[in-house]
Amino acid sequence: MLNMVPVYKIGLSVNEINHVALEKSGLKFYRVVPREKILTLAPTFLGVPYKFGSSVLKDSPNSFDCSSFTAYLYVEAGIAIPRICNDQYKFGVSVSDEEAMPGDLVFFKSNRTDIGPDVVGHVGLYIGDGEMIHAGGFSMGYGKVTQEKIVESKYYLTGFMGYKKFILDGSERFIIEIPDEKLDLRNKENLIKYIEKYN
Repeated sequence: MLNMVPVYKIGLSVNEINHVALEKSGLKFYRVVPREKILTLAPTFLGVPYKFGSSVLKDSPNSFDCSSFTAYLYVEAGIAIPRICNDQYKFGVSVSDEEAMPGDLVFFKSNRTDIGPDVVGHVGLYIGDGEMIHAGGFSMGYGKVTQEKIVESKYYLTGFMGYKKFILDGSERFIIEIPDEKLDLRNKENLIKYIEKYN
């Protein structure tokens, strides 16, 4: 287990904030290309335990469920996406199988028959060549973060729902770490105002 202490982070486009002002603010930050960051980071969590309902802020990266895994990867790349796989599916931009790119999300139907048809039950990170990395649940025989061919996944048998995109361009982002003593900066607008004071 990694036993890392979570740090609250906010991502801002490099076009949203002045780099010099950000340096003067004293906040810790780094610069990323989101798709590259996600694809580099995801394999480092292979084998991390599955925990249903795992929190992005409190449990990650020491444990994940399927949607906290994808949400955590995106947060680390400076993009906030919904925490729950149903919402990730709802708010992502649909792309065809041919248009899907590494870093997009792949969705599957729930294997539960008591909640109705066509309900999202699982999400994974598409990494290209027909493969995904995902936090698979114990009920499906996984219990950890795993990499596998999508069509060989037990989730594929429940019903493939398609791909969704949250990275719409290749622009870079600043990832800014928010100290615990500056809770007001967890709001994006407050953070931008705070940094702009150093212009």
